[in-house]
Amino acid sequence: MTVSTEVHLLDTPLPSPSLLNLLSNHLPHSLPVLRRLQYAANFSSDSDNNAPGTTPYSHVLYASKYSVEECLGLSKTAATPSSAFTSTCTQPQEKQQQQQQQQQNKNGNGNGNENGNGNADANGSKPRKGKKEGRKHFAAAFVDLSRFPETQAWVYSTLEDHCFFDPGVGTGTTMDGSTTSTTSMTTTSEEVFGSQSQSHSLLPEEEAQECDELMLVLLRRMRTIALQMPLVLEGSASEQRQKNWTEAREYLLMNAAGNKNEGPGPKVMIGSLAEIHRHRLFLLDPKGGRVHMHKTANIPEEIEWEVCQKWLFRTEALVSSSSSSSSEKEEEGQLGTTLEKEKGLVWDRVRTKEDVRLVQSRTSIKRQEDTLLGLPSVAVRDGEGGRMVAWGFMAFDGTLMTLHVEEQYRGKGLAKAVACKVMRDHVKDYGDDGWGAADVFLENYRSQGVCKSIGGRVGWLLSWAVVDLATVGDAL
Repeated sequence: MTVSTEVHLLDTPLPSPSLLNLLSNHLPHSLPVLRRLQYAANFSSDSDNNAPGTTPYSHVLYASKYSVEECLGLSKTAATPSSAFTSTCTQPQEKQQQQQQQQQNKNGNGNGNENGNGNADANGSKPRKGKKEGRKHFAAAFVDLSRFPETQAWVYSTLEDHCFFDPGVGTGTTMDGSTTSTTSMTTTSEEVFGSQSQSHSLLPEEEAQECDELMLVLLRRMRTIALQMPLVLEGSASEQRQKNWTEAREYLLMNAAGNKNEGPGPKVMIGSLAEIHRHRLFLLDPKGGRVHMHKTANIPEEIEWEVCQKWLFRTEALVSSSSSSSSEKEEEGQLGTTLEKEKGLVWDRVRTKEDVRLVQSRTSIKRQEDTLLGLPSVAVRDGEGGRMVAWGFMAFDGTLMTLHVEEQYRGKGLAKAVACKVMRDHVKDYGDDGWGAADVFLENYRSQGVCKSIGGRVGWLLSWAVVDLATVGDAL
């Protein structure tokens, strides 16, 4: 018999307004998942957009001990959408007993180790943090396995709001505005996080483990989704998409039952995965029961892992000119004068298949034609209808993507101008919170320099991972 604390799991085709509001309350850490859900809600599949926000295989997942409305503080009994999959998950009796014992060991009267006031106890030892009253943890995800070879899933949990980050890793500025420097760049997570304290959350361990469990619930649901994917995509999938899906089934071993702990099984490519999750779920399990993951195919064989910085921007504070005190209106004007200095250059967007082929030829990351034609974009052309000389996109998750300037046009401020215009023009297509973002590899110093020059600050570290869903536990 299993005795447990209930965990509610929702699986819906579209995000509810309440879930979007809840994620908005956890900005900026919830930004990747929030933006992907906003794209799903705002760019419908029946519109003229070439990269619809959802497909027949899109899933919005939510896991928590509380309903979305409870987390928002609105209601304890909220109606579930009729199109939603709902499930009640359980924790093993042994784990629950351990948690109960931990609770019994706490002293909630303000004395002893759990005094919660930040001071040492009578023995002089540093107290542990007690759980903050009213703190409700949850995890959320967007999943669409049919998007391969592009990112298939984004995940977030409230653990990310409380993780430790050393802004000294990589160049840039911290969120308090102080300048950081780097004595050495590395691509291994062990070196990036280093000490044990860096790889742990600032939450009490009991709460951090709760967030781990919620993440596992999402991954276990993804396992079910993967096992149920069809051989042939339904709907208006292009010939290229169907070809990609055939390759995906090979690469990701779809519909292979596998073994609970080892062997082949379905896999999913998760993007913008916060390093705190990668450490806790994939690297730190002392019993060897951790979730298995692999690096993505575009990472060179000689590199163990690639880590990115999450650069954050405020659209009202973007700096495209040399003056750090320019107003937003003056900055808008500066975007125009940047082109005026170069005769014949005009603003536009990525429009044609020829444009797309040019973009694809300048990046090693696989970008699909329908995606590039459908995403919000900004381009600079050499004359009306001329060849593109610079471009940038806003990705599904709202990040600045594929920013590029042709070599003969570099050094003229076009990268800064395009980056600012993409965010100023298109962040509002997703939401009205004013947050922009960019994911930059640790060794990509040029892009880091652009991000810093337009007012960006490093928020946290992340990476892309192919997760072996056969190792996450039973499918839900």
